[in-house]
Amino acid sequence: MDNVNIFINCNGESTGILVPISCTYVELVDLINSVLKFDKRSSALSIQYAVIGCLSSMKITNDNILRFYLELKRKDQNLSSYPLQIDVTRSLESIPSIYNLDISGDHEMERIDQQNQNHHSLTTYTGNNSCYLHRFVSSVCETIPDFPEVEIEEDNIIIAHPYFSAISEGRIFRDKNVLKKTISLFAIHHNFQYKVYRSDKEEYVLKCLDDNCMWHFRASRLSDTDLFKIRYIKNGHSCSMDYVMGDHRQATSSLLADCIKHKYMDAKTIYTPRDIINDASKTYGVTLSYGKAWRARESALEKIVGEPKDSYNNLPSFFIHVDIKKSRDDNTN
Repeated sequence: MDNVNIFINCNGESTGILVPISCTYVELVDLINSVLKFDKRSSALSIQYAVIGCLSSMKITNDNILRFYLELKRKDQNLSSYPLQIDVTRSLESIPSIYNLDISGDHEMERIDQQNQNHHSLTTYTGNNSCYLHRFVSSVCETIPDFPEVEIEEDNIIIAHPYFSAISEGRIFRDKNVLKKTISLFAIHHNFQYKVYRSDKEEYVLKCLDDNCMWHFRASRLSDTDLFKIRYIKNGHSCSMDYVMGDHRQATSSLLADCIKHKYMDAKTIYTPRDIINDASKTYGVTLSYGKAWRARESALEKIVGEPKDSYNNLPSFFIHVDIKKSRDDNTN
């Protein structure tokens, strides 16, 4: 049986595999999972390769495309040509969930749909595709976690993005992180500071920074979900001005980064730490140190462009396109 030598790139690392000329798409996926030691039950592979003259990569998604690719490799004398670029994603990310709501509107909120609007249908497959579909469905069913039933009032909403006016008893948040950012914005907007009295996976309890103030806040997790609900708020402050003015402890660099990252969407924009300090003073009445403003700027840029290690993982794909352009230029000369 004839074999084809194929180089594969994944997450910045390269290796080689021998693929039979009669290999099917399902067998190729199994082979790559075995070589790269991926769990096929919880990972989904995207297999693609670059072709001279094509700006976008060619994806291998079925037996016919794979046969074309193997024949292309077999006829090419250069063993290192047409390497496969493998991208791995969690297979459950494509499953819709009420815990990943895309919020829109003036209050950045969205109501929970009680009925599923999307109706999916299965197409009948034959041959190898039928076997692959059966294995895929079985693996997905095995990895879907059992979510407990949570009673949520019909008119209630799940808040998925921080918004300072969303603080009131009974409000439900997508997770603890959204709750923490929301209460921070609420404290900054209403000119008070708080300290964390208790914080764990089940509960989030706050008290006013001034020990003589009676303001109190408590939220807890709903059953075994990530949702957090505000259980109790004792409003009313009798804080000294010493606890209100000056550097605000809730104005963290991470929170400020979320507030200013839109300033850096245009690469030509010049928005310095000094600008951040001035805007924080004018908008929120908060005094920032230069160091905190600098960290906020760096965090905002990271949220937009990502981390350096992610860019390094994209280098193999980049170099493939560079080689394609170089080969195309050589052929035209």
